[in-house]
Amino acid sequence: EGSAKEFIQAGLSEDTAYKAASIPMLSSALDVVDASMMYHLALEQVMAAYTMVGARLELGWFRDQIKQHPVMNNWDALARSAFRDDLDRQQISLTISILQMEGNMTDVEAKLEAWMAHHQHLVDRFKDLVTNLKAQPQRNYTMYSVALRELSDLSQAARVSSVAAKFGT
Repeated sequence: EGSAKEFIQAGLSEDTAYKAASIPMLSSALDVVDASMMYHLALEQVMAAYTMVGARLELGWFRDQIKQHPVMNNWDALARSAFRDDLDRQQISLTISILQMEGNMTDVEAKLEAWMAHHQHLVDRFKDLVTNLKAQPQRNYTMYSVALRELSDLSQAARVSSVAAKFGT
């Protein structure tokens, strides 16, 4: 919505603005469709959870910082590509964990809230890192690596608790 409104203010028609605003989501579309099919989840729910967790954890901002980081050599280009892939992988993993939460909640937002409350400590740690990253005048790949590691820890904890809930442990 925000991007579309910016495009409209810049003079694009509403139709073109919404199409242009959806372009960044296309890179994630295959992951969302794949998760929907693989885990037998409603596509609309997967997309909603993916978008919501991304917004709540500011993963879009984080992704943009990685994309915009200058590349000085081939190793930097490889690192940037790997970081983007890792971020996408973690976001879809978090999405699946949210949707597979035990209980009789069907509302995606309610599941997200319950999931965030269950993993509050790790969510807070990641959010603190993002706040710290935002405060840095210059960022580097080491910072992104540490933040991605925290996100990976959150994703792993979510997967473990999801599996444990299924087996009653």
